[in-house]
Amino acid sequence: MKAKKTKVRRKTLKSKARRKSVSRTWRGLTSTVTSTVASMMTPKMKKFFKDPRNVFGTASAALVAMVFAFHFGTSKGVSIQAPAFTGKMPAEFAKTMGMNMGDRVAHWTRALANTDGMRAKIMKYGTAPKIGDTAALVPSKFDCTTFVETVVALSRSKNPNEFYPNLLAVRYKNSEPTFLTRNHFPEADWLPNNMNAGILRDITAQVGRAAGVSYQTEGKEVHKAAWLNAQVKQGKVSRSIASSTDKSWSQTTYAEVRYIPVADVDKVLNSIPNGTVINMVRKNNPKWPVIITHQGFVVRVDGKVYLRHALEGGAMKVVPLSDYIHSLAKQRGTWPLIGINLNEVQG
Repeated sequence: MKAKKTKVRRKTLKSKARRKSVSRTWRGLTSTVTSTVASMMTPKMKKFFKDPRNVFGTASAALVAMVFAFHFGTSKGVSIQAPAFTGKMPAEFAKTMGMNMGDRVAHWTRALANTDGMRAKIMKYGTAPKIGDTAALVPSKFDCTTFVETVVALSRSKNPNEFYPNLLAVRYKNSEPTFLTRNHFPEADWLPNNMNAGILRDITAQVGRAAGVSYQTEGKEVHKAAWLNAQVKQGKVSRSIASSTDKSWSQTTYAEVRYIPVADVDKVLNSIPNGTVINMVRKNNPKWPVIITHQGFVVRVDGKVYLRHALEGGAMKVVPLSDYIHSLAKQRGTWPLIGINLNEVQG
């Protein structure tokens, strides 16, 4: 009998020890998750919830915290808050206070194009994260896409600390900064990923309707693996990077883009909002890997509609949009410009 009682007692003690261990683990998880969620909350949320651990109890607080983290951490267009900014607000950001998104975009296009040393200032906004990519986050010279990405990131940032998180969100799928997750193909990666993330909204049809014009679509089969192999042969990408691709790179992706035909561009000029992202759409040609070949912004200056964009060599230009489109359209060849795709930056 004593032996049996001893065994029962040992089992009881072990059971109690396990419960204590689980309890300690649960409390630690609760504290960690709740603290993480607290860092994600806005001041209004914090005021409402106060301390969830006191209001709901430990177990309930952890459940609320995990649901909150899952919902708000994975919803499209939502990312973990950047560190709070406590320094003096730079003049470039102070000027955007009270502006709508379109005007903020136009402001930052001017700042980048016309302000000496702006690139150096941008690089000091917040702390640059480490990335697993071959391209710098802020390049020494902007091309059309890095110019657009930088302006969009700045426009969506309320303070300097938000710049780099927003830049990662625009340039990389799910903000994961690697070469393979970069939005390489405008029609297959850049546009759909940024629309899914809530960063851009396609307004091509909306602008067309406002001007009594119908949009059209152009499709393209994108062969990412073939493009990547060409990059390796040209020495632009290492074989080690190319060998680490997943199955999606070997699959053919079909992309479709809406556009306003070149012949109708002049009819829609006055319907395009200030600060709109514009993409030049070309006729599908199997010899070329893309159908979108250039990007920029539609901006209004003294009531007139302009294109502000960066050229491949780094020069930033502002030109009348109508003149630019029609000059490109005259270059027919086998890969003609057929229209423009329009996207609105979301806050």
